Order: sequence, then C-alpha cells, then structure tokens
Amino acid sequence: MANDRIVTVNFRGQPRKCIAGQLIVKLRPDLARDREDVKRIIGHILGPAVPFRVLVPFDARGIGLIEWSEDADLESVATRLEESPEVVYAEPNDVTQVSGDPTVTPADPLFPQQWSLLTIQAPAAWAITKGSDDVLIAVLDTGLAMAGNPPVLSHEDLKNPGRFFLGGNYISPGSPPLDDHGHGTHVAGIAGAESNNGRGITGINWKCRVLACKIFAAQGGGSVLALYSRSTLREHEDGV
Repeated sequence: MANDRIVTVNFRGQPRKCIAGQLIVKLRPDLARDREDVKRIIGHILGPAVPFRVLVPFDARGIGLIEWSEDADLESVATRLEESPEVVYAEPNDVTQVSGDPTVTPADPLFPQQWSLLTIQAPAAWAITKGSDDVLIAVLDTGLAMAGNPPVLSHEDLKNPGRFFLGGNYISPGSPPLDDHGHGTHVAGIAGAESNNGRGITGINWKCRVLACKIFAAQGGGSVLALYSRSTLREHEDGV
C-alpha cells in the first residue's frame, strides 16, 4: 500500500482515514459475480467520467473493491453508486494498522470491568468514530429504569432526554415502559449508555438514540403469540 494514497477525508460528515480512489462496494446478491459483468454494471452506473478497475473480485456475498483515479471525489462516486438499485452500499476502504492503532479509553469507572468491549476492540473503533445520532436503536425488552410519580428516566447513564426516548408499554398499554425486571435497562446501557462522563459504564455507541419499549413483564418472559397479540409494534413515536 502506497502511503501517499492514504488520506483523511470528510465522508458524510465523518472523518475517514482511507485509501484515496477506492471503494468497497456491495452489489445486490442476485447479480452476477463475473469480473466483466461487474465492470459492465458499475460502468453503466458511473459512466465514462469515472474510469475504474476491479481491484478485488466480487465474492459470493456481492462484496468487492474498485479503484479509480484520485481525481473523482470519493463521496460523490459512492453516492452515485448507492443511487442505483443494483448497489447495496459503497464505503471507503478504511485504513488501520496491526499495531500502534490509536485507542480511546473512556473515563467511566466501570469500563475496566467491561471485558466484552475490549474483546471487540471497541477502544480502537472509538478512535475512528464514537457513533452517530442518525442511529436509532429500539430496545424491545422489559423497559427502562424510571422513578417518581409520574415516572421519569432515572438511571445515571440513561436519562439524557436528547438520546433516550420512551416507546410503548405492551404489557400495560397507556403506561410508561417502566423496567420492573432490569434486563431492558442492562441492554440499553450496553448499546448506548452515556459515555466518558465519569459515571457508570460505557456504551458501544456514544451518540445513538435509544427507544425503549416494554414487551416483557416483570418475570422477563413471554410467548411469541402473546407478544403478537399485544401489538405488532406498529406505533411510530413522534419526534424520535
């Protein structure tokens, strides 16, 4: 890999350290994988203005790597590809190193006990991105920790009103999704707890929004048919 091709670009609002003029592309699964077929499909989408080559052949999942002259803007080429129904996604070929990667260690007191975050190498990932508020995670579980009358969000890492939202209660319709078991609060915390705030644990995604719905009772269980009969979760929460 030529170091002079490694660049940091602003790709859809996020800084990305990647190889200039390269995109990882996923084609629709039912499309042919033959190199010439792929060149024809992508060539038809990009047109003659972006001459390219297939650098890594497309595999059975429809994923391969294309490369072109660095003159064409990375985001523009990716956007043009994704506008086609034949393309599932187009992403920069991000660069990391086997050793010496920058890492982020959050200032949350319980982070050292979260062995799973170290197992998935989350500190290295956080050095690249800490998530996005474009992501909404629906936690369909036992609800979220609340206290008071009327109940309001109470967990120190799960009460930011800009990130944590109350969905439906399908055990007691019309009531807030109060967690009377604990599992829903636990799952929401793993997914997106307020992080690097000197309290509690660290979430995987530091910026996502979390919508908590209660579909399990205090016992923490329920049959598939019972859940279906309560609701098809067809509600859409305004403003989330």
